Amino acid sequence: MATKKVTFGGLFAEVSDLVARHGSYLALVTFAIAAGFLALDWLDLKSGERGSTALLSSLSGVVVALFVQYSVVERLLADRRPPDQAAGVRFYGSLFGSLFLSSLAIGAGLILFVLPGVYFAGRWLTSTQQIVERQMSAMESLRASWEDSKPSQVVFTVANLIGLVPMALVFGLIYRPDVIALPGGFWVSNSSIDAVAALGNVAGWVIATAAHRLAVPVFNQLNEVFD
Repeated sequence: MATKKVTFGGLFAEVSDLVARHGSYLALVTFAIAAGFLALDWLDLKSGERGSTALLSSLSGVVVALFVQYSVVERLLADRRPPDQAAGVRFYGSLFGSLFLSSLAIGAGLILFVLPGVYFAGRWLTSTQQIVERQMSAMESLRASWEDSKPSQVVFTVANLIGLVPMALVFGLIYRPDVIALPGGFWVSNSSIDAVAALGNVAGWVIATAAHRLAVPVFNQLNEVFD
């Protein structure tokens, strides 16, 4: 399948279009994720022992990465679903496998030389979209994302970092011992981190979906051409 080259201008326009069409839904999802994270912080504080909800926090992270992400991407790609594709069939196992395998490679790259990990993350930016739209296995989605990102490697790599920058800034400015020690500082710092983390997650999904929509031709159109 021939893929198209993605530009920063085209990506920004596609992201803006997705936000304009699904803004209310995306805002609701962002709020729900942030509220869930903040609730876990509250439980951790009430327990009197920091880190006591670590297992629950890990499980919530899995829920967000698997089920919430799948639901959001599925909605953003709903207009591209082939007519012969069964509705309601979801490939959570493929998404879990894709996230697990890519995390191992990206983590190794970050630990060893940093830049390879960043590059891998960019090349596999649209693996979730491959699974949701094209119903691929974990390995197939990683291969497809790697190939589809080839003409736009720089754009995909930079796009993958966009959601991480504000999170790092907020963490560095607010999540500090002197801020947490202030009256209400715990809630100010944690609510800020939770809100930015939720926004970073949703923004990353939107950006990846926009990149996928631009790079990969619609299956419906391809079927019409070759029928």
